[in-house]
Amino acid sequence: MSSFIWRKEKPSGGLHFPASREGHSLTYIHNASILLIFGGVVSNKSTDLYVYDLTHNQWKIQQTTGRPPSARSYHSAFYDEPYFFIYAGQGDRGRSLGDFYVLNAKTWVWKKLFMLETPHFRHHHSINDMRIQEKLVFGGICSPDGTLLNDLWTVNYSNVAFGSNLSEIPGAVWTQLKPKGEIPEGRCGHNAITLNRGLMIYGGKIANEKEDPADLFYLNYDNLTWKKITSLGKIPSPRAYATMAQLDPDRLFLFGGYDLKTNRAINESLILSTKDYYWSVPFIAGYQPQPRYNHAACAISSFGRENAIFILGGIENSFLQMDFYILDTQESLIGAEWEEAKEPSEMDKLTSDIASATILDQKKYMHSLDQQFNQERLACLQLDQEIKALEEDLKNANQVIEQEMAKQVAVMKDVDEEYTKNMKLVESLFLLVKTEQLLTREQENKIGLLENFIRDSHGCVIAFDKVFNVIAKANNDANEATDKQLLNLIEITKAEIEPIKDSLVQYMTASKKAFELINSFLLKNDADLETTRNNILAFSGDYENVIFETENDEMNM
Repeated sequence: MSSFIWRKEKPSGGLHFPASREGHSLTYIHNASILLIFGGVVSNKSTDLYVYDLTHNQWKIQQTTGRPPSARSYHSAFYDEPYFFIYAGQGDRGRSLGDFYVLNAKTWVWKKLFMLETPHFRHHHSINDMRIQEKLVFGGICSPDGTLLNDLWTVNYSNVAFGSNLSEIPGAVWTQLKPKGEIPEGRCGHNAITLNRGLMIYGGKIANEKEDPADLFYLNYDNLTWKKITSLGKIPSPRAYATMAQLDPDRLFLFGGYDLKTNRAINESLILSTKDYYWSVPFIAGYQPQPRYNHAACAISSFGRENAIFILGGIENSFLQMDFYILDTQESLIGAEWEEAKEPSEMDKLTSDIASATILDQKKYMHSLDQQFNQERLACLQLDQEIKALEEDLKNANQVIEQEMAKQVAVMKDVDEEYTKNMKLVESLFLLVKTEQLLTREQENKIGLLENFIRDSHGCVIAFDKVFNVIAKANNDANEATDKQLLNLIEITKAEIEPIKDSLVQYMTASKKAFELINSFLLKNDADLETTRNNILAFSGDYENVIFETENDEMNM
């Protein structure tokens, strides 16, 4: 296990010292062995660029040329050799900024990046590595309206013409990402670390007081999916404006910030294991930094310091001094704190041997306890994962049951509707049959009347034939007067019979057509009635089967 110690370091020389401030950036320029401090709140916003020489422990103010950024604080800064970048922040009048500047750390010439599309202006955001010459921006607050953001943007500067003589150079491109999953709420003053092809964010200030801003979220870069992480151990209180740095690939170091429950600055130190997301409080010797927030921090792993973390500035109730607090993880540094011992006596040696043996036994015991503790911690984490898996399975099972129940309800509804429809059809058919029977009886009555009329007409025709025969027989004997009278009588009789005969023929023709139409209608109704009976029988069987299957499903559930 590594040992930790806080060291307070003051510069050994230099002509210029930065004034106390908060909201500034602290950036490590590894190939030049220097730290760069830019901006922040002093008496007002600052544009000064200070350089701290790590080799000689000296401050100086760096003179620059070109087109420098305006005064700002709560911005973001990063170094991509040989260029130092500044993005966004809060300006003098409290408004958020959205501009991007680049400084050549060899020539100390500022240039502004020209981009057509830009995200919302913001400050108290985060910017992290995503790909080569591409950064990821998340969150922040947009002033003066105070909107808390949770959008994701990438800025790619691989095509920027850094060698151009222009003061404003094109080539950088913004792209908005559309992530999925458990997207975190809009927030500002959070911490963000690039970790294992993804982005880990913690804390910050959010609008919803019911939610816990101390939750961890992880964005997978490969599928752009957010996931909420459940952490264990000594979980930090909700806080914002803290600093988080990476001690090694498996541990993150959280310091200070503004406690959102007590509304005060804190100086708590915590370590998060990225293997099992377990929070722990390390034992740290040395000078403990004062409570603070809006300070700056960066990790350094060279110049005789392995995974050293530098803390600078910030505010508690007032601005704090600009002395460096350095968290060292080298065990040799703790031994250096002890004074050199004199030559021990035999008794001292014996006592030392016994003490060493006792200490060794205690270390072994502590190591075994630590192993047991880690095993229990991993078991708890595994149990928590199993519980989550069971909850997810239960949730999926409930969804399946609800879907099946919904399907059964829909089937029953369709069956009821079809049954109602068929019952209405049966009622209509019964009415139709009854109407058909009435029409048939009426038609039979008409046919009977027609037959009677035909019989009566037949007698009349026979009588007329007899008259014609008598007239024909008497024609030869009759005189002219008689002939004329007979002819007149015949013409009158003929004129009277012809209309009766024509109307009789028309009536008989119409009756024949009506009879044929009624017969075809009756045949069609018989066929439709038979089809309907068959459908009703089939539907009754299907309905009984559906009722039987539904009752069986309900009994099984």
